[in-house]
Amino acid sequence: MVLNQLRDKFKGIYTRAGFTMNGMKKIIDKMLSEVKVMKQSPNNKDLIDSKLINLQILLLEASVIYSTDLDLGWKKNFKKYKKRMEKI
Repeated sequence: MVLNQLRDKFKGIYTRAGFTMNGMKKIIDKMLSEVKVMKQSPNNKDLIDSKLINLQILLLEASVIYSTDLDLGWKKNFKKYKKRMEKI
């Protein structure tokens, strides 16, 4: 999978631009803010699209901070999700 490559590319861009990583509390606060806006306008496709991209960036930022193995995590969680969906 390419999720770890995306994480590493994001880290490289952040580093080259001279940005510093936010603390997790700040990242979580930003995520909650994005979700709050989405909840207020669930039928606004353009807004939802924009907020989903923002959430992806925040998730990548968090994964850089913790060196999260996104590929392995995706595989494990997808198997669990697939099993749950088969029961429905």
